[in-house]
Amino acid sequence: MTKGEDIMFDTYKIIAIENENTVLINYGLNDGAKEGDVLRIIEPGEDLIIDGVNYGAYDGIKAVIEITAPYAQFSVCQRIVRRTSTLFSPVSVLQKTIARTVPLNVNKDDISDNLSAPKITPIKIGDTVLLTRE
Repeated sequence: MTKGEDIMFDTYKIIAIENENTVLINYGLNDGAKEGDVLRIIEPGEDLIIDGVNYGAYDGIKAVIEITAPYAQFSVCQRIVRRTSTLFSPVSVLQKTIARTVPLNVNKDDISDNLSAPKITPIKIGDTVLLTRE
């Protein structure tokens, strides 16, 4: 795959919001949905063009969700966070996984002042959902 070549994602929509933890999308078993499929709810952005090369849309990611229950024509999705931990016991080692960002050693003169991801708005019915196969 070359730079600027479009990757086609299967696109779906939020069709209902059950509660703060659960959304329904119009992607179901009839479309090939499986429990555990990972999708992105996005805020569509503008094309990222650098030195005349169009790299595609710079979408904002509202959430990464997972199918928890697929049905024939729709799926129930939730944001699932997994953390590594081990219970205290004489034969186990205490484990904890924490993820955070840390600064990169970048040339500060090369920081783009004209890049900006779209403003992320709350998730709503009709939002675009991409099946990314992450």
